[in-house]
Amino acid sequence: MVKYFINPFGVGGDLSPIPDSAQPSGSISYAQGFPINYEYPQTQPGSLDIPRDSTNQLFFDITSNVQQYQQNGTPFFITTSDNNGSPYSYSIYATVLYDDGVNGIRKYMSKKNSNTDLPSVISSWWIIDNTSNSVVYENSIFDPSVSSGQVVYFDSTSSTFKLAIANGAEQQIAIGIADIEDGRVYSFGSYPFFTGLSPGLTYYLSTTVAGSITTVLPISNVVEIGFSKSATEIFLNIRNLAYQDLSQNGYTYLPGGLILQFFTVLIHVTLGGNFSTQAATFPTPFQNPPFYICGNLNQSTGTTRGENINCYSQTSTGFQIDFSCTPANPFGATTDIPIQFIAIGV
Repeated sequence: MVKYFINPFGVGGDLSPIPDSAQPSGSISYAQGFPINYEYPQTQPGSLDIPRDSTNQLFFDITSNVQQYQQNGTPFFITTSDNNGSPYSYSIYATVLYDDGVNGIRKYMSKKNSNTDLPSVISSWWIIDNTSNSVVYENSIFDPSVSSGQVVYFDSTSSTFKLAIANGAEQQIAIGIADIEDGRVYSFGSYPFFTGLSPGLTYYLSTTVAGSITTVLPISNVVEIGFSKSATEIFLNIRNLAYQDLSQNGYTYLPGGLILQFFTVLIHVTLGGNFSTQAATFPTPFQNPPFYICGNLNQSTGTTRGENINCYSQTSTGFQIDFSCTPANPFGATTDIPIQFIAIGV
């Protein structure tokens, strides 16, 4: 069995702090460990004896840190003083224990790489509240318009949480649900303080009422809030999907990362003519030129045969269209002809 350290080594003995940097005297340090001086014969100048108190300190430091992991599963936040005067840079998803001086020891998770902020900075850290099976922001400051149970986003200009709404702008970047009484924003997991939910349904951020949720899937600006477990509890898993627009000129994301776009382009033709060319733009950009574009004529122009749609010069944002018909069957009017297109890509 792996030993549990009831007591760190030497906790009741003689200890002498070990410096981090190398010492001019050649004595023990964390940078050099035991330098060559400790290997010299005792009769050789500069020879040093193994120090009992510093050795006790070495094993004390090691076993104290091991005990911290054994007891908490998460290390304490590395302060600037712990790191020789420099803020320690945490990676994204790193977890620490930290006492903000108000709420006692809490568990935090880094939201970004190169994170040198204190865990109390809510824009840089999540607080993990294990007692409520949720991830929450503590000590939140709310705009006066916000009430408990409403969806909020973080306004960096005022450093406050304000009402979110699915409008395609900054207000759509929902962070969580407000708990005004406790000064919290619930960002992930259980939020058990609702009333009147329909169990078993997915809820979305409203496109019309700020801070509200709805079971109606929006046509565009989709922000999924979570899944209702009961009439009072929702499991939060906020996802700013924005992955579909179901309007006439829209798109939807398919499994595996494919994007299916569907849209109509008006091609201007002239009575008696037989050729027209035009540029078209996709409803949303692809990452690369699409794999496939197909057009379908949606209106007759006086001819019944020989019409041709050619798509070329594809980019991630658009393409060129040549629309033509045979000279024997020219366009029957000067008009704008709607052509429906489907494009697939990533």
